[in-house]
Amino acid sequence: MDNPVYKPVEKAYALYVGNNVQVTSNNLGDILGDGGSLTYDNKTKTLTINDNCTSDSLNLIRNEGVEDLTIYVAKDVELSGSNPDTLIHFWQSTTITGPGKLTLNGCIAIVDGKQLTIKDANIEVKQTTNYAIRGTSGGEKLLISNSNIHAESYSQSIVQFNGGITINDSMLEDGLRISDDGADICKSDGADANDVTIYDLEYIVGIKSLSDSQLEGKEIYNLAGQRLNKTAKGVNIIDGKKVLR
Repeated sequence: MDNPVYKPVEKAYALYVGNNVQVTSNNLGDILGDGGSLTYDNKTKTLTINDNCTSDSLNLIRNEGVEDLTIYVAKDVELSGSNPDTLIHFWQSTTITGPGKLTLNGCIAIVDGKQLTIKDANIEVKQTTNYAIRGTSGGEKLLISNSNIHAESYSQSIVQFNGGITINDSMLEDGLRISDDGADICKSDGADANDVTIYDLEYIVGIKSLSDSQLEGKEIYNLAGQRLNKTAKGVNIIDGKKVLR
């Protein structure tokens, strides 16, 4: 009589990618079966983006139950999907980080009072929907740290984070707009078309200076075109881009 063969039980995680593919213990190294554009390490709760991805389902990345998930952008990639309103959707606190530039053709959304952290990251959200990065006015928090954010939208760039927004040592590029029931970093209708203005300061937890290493070797000007030795409070032109200090 042959000895029975025991196979390990497949473990499923509340994390879905691509065309609604659930992450399991059997597909960690190549979730989508395309050579490894997306991989997952359950020990560190890290979803790594290694290549461009697209999706025909509701969300390209959907985190329903992995608390403190890290999304690591390993190289320059671009993500697209059929539903730009919620290209990436988080029900749990999540951090986006990594050396690669993350280009998104759709919105990042987080709900249920959770925190979205963007740390040591470079993110561009293209103008494909009304919002670029949004909460739901349910106490969601946004932390942007040591990152470069360029977010375009048809309406408001960053919206409905009434749990608070913290911005530390980061470059927020010209064109960001945050709306009135959260905190607002926006182009003011009453100001220069390209100026960046902050509204609703009670929701801004803290805005700190860019680090010296970020500014080293960069040309800095004020809005009058005068060369500066260091950044001034407000809007500065750094290497040709308007940046909020």
